[in-house]
Amino acid sequence: MEQNRLFLTIVFIVSLLVQVFFLDSLYRYGYAVPMLYILFVLIYPLQDNKGLFYFLSFLLGLVVDIFHGTGGVNAAATLLIAALRYPLLNVLIVRDVNDNVVSFFALRNYVIVIYTVVLVFIHHFAVFYLDYLKLAALLIVLHTTLVTVFFSLLIILLIVLILRKFFL
Repeated sequence: MEQNRLFLTIVFIVSLLVQVFFLDSLYRYGYAVPMLYILFVLIYPLQDNKGLFYFLSFLLGLVVDIFHGTGGVNAAATLLIAALRYPLLNVLIVRDVNDNVVSFFALRNYVIVIYTVVLVFIHHFAVFYLDYLKLAALLIVLHTTLVTVFFSLLIILLIVLILRKFFL
């Protein structure tokens, strides 16, 4: 259990630092910015304290907002996917996630991919929609979302594949 907490602490800090000091600098060169920091939300143990999980998810998004100057957009989007991950997994694995101890890394490959794609898309769409906050900008929001989702998924799924080797 302590090893798991240490691992989660490292993921929280490293993904946040990589996001703020490396990935965000890519935007200055005109590329879509992959959002790696949500990896923490995706891999947080399903059976752990939900209150702590929601607080850490909000804090993670808030720290990104502070560095971006976006006034809560990332915090709201991160909290949204934190709230949606339990119902999504209930649909994907066809049993009550809350009653079964399920490790993210023990899920089947197709479940991990669908779960990751859905939550990354929802997160990114929420970030960009809240940032633009206009229905007229829906095409811009969708375009930006899709491009950023592609790059985020590339990085997140690669990291999950690597981490899965250590946890299975």
